[in-house]
Amino acid sequence: MAEQVPSEILRIIAAHGPVRLVCGGLGGAEGATCHVAPFEDTLYCLLPPGSPALRRLLVAPEARIELENKELGYKIKVFGRAVPGRHVMAHPRRSELLHWVPEGQEPRGTLAVPLWPERIEYQKDEEFFKGETPLGRSRKSPRQVWTDVALRGVLPALGFACVAMWLWIAYAGDGDAVWQAYSLSISWLSLVSLLVGSHLLYKAACFRRVLTGRCLPESAPLLSEGFLSHQSVFRAGIVLMGVGAGLWGLLGAMDPLLLPVAAFSSLLWVLWPLWFIHLLQKKPEKVEDEGRSRR
Repeated sequence: MAEQVPSEILRIIAAHGPVRLVCGGLGGAEGATCHVAPFEDTLYCLLPPGSPALRRLLVAPEARIELENKELGYKIKVFGRAVPGRHVMAHPRRSELLHWVPEGQEPRGTLAVPLWPERIEYQKDEEFFKGETPLGRSRKSPRQVWTDVALRGVLPALGFACVAMWLWIAYAGDGDAVWQAYSLSISWLSLVSLLVGSHLLYKAACFRRVLTGRCLPESAPLLSEGFLSHQSVFRAGIVLMGVGAGLWGLLGAMDPLLLPVAAFSSLLWVLWPLWFIHLLQKKPEKVEDEGRSRR
């Protein structure tokens, strides 16, 4: 990955010592003091597991580091995305991170919290710089991110479900256009709600297992890289599942025969067992190409 933070700023962060880490954005941010391992693509904040700032990142994956030295005349703020990290000794970049663990701090009891820098504010004496990093300029819009996390992986199942229900209702409707229109609309909405809702819950569960090393980041890439919070994805999944269940009941009231047809069309009887088996694994699956993109 290309350099995200200018080398001059990286040198200052490396020599500064402990910095202030603020997690969670504006709505109830939590702060902590920590050392930073400043790499070209990512800043790793070294924190103990029990820090309240880590819990805040599950609610809002926004973070910034702040450092200031009045004697040398500099003040720096780096804003970006962050997620609760993994223990240094279990991290893929363990050999690089061990060098940055401060003396007296146990590596096995230290989390490497990744912060992907998107915006920098740098003041040196009378000079002031403020701007976005390459990551910040290339960031997807919230609509693109939500569409990606909701539909990637289940879009073929959604297409099959909608076509299957349309064929059945066209056959069973016997020319009753009003019944066909209502039943088709309700069945489509229920199928989309249940499929997307359960997929979001699955992704949220994958992310929690990524943090413990039981799943690869590729299982939930957008959550693993801080584009969405665990809480927002989990809540969206619960809401959609509730909407789908309500529409499911309405569908059964219209015609009880529509329920088994919708259940078969949804392919949830295939997807749920597969997702459940994946979440039960204790070790992540092997990756043949370690260099492939996580996006």
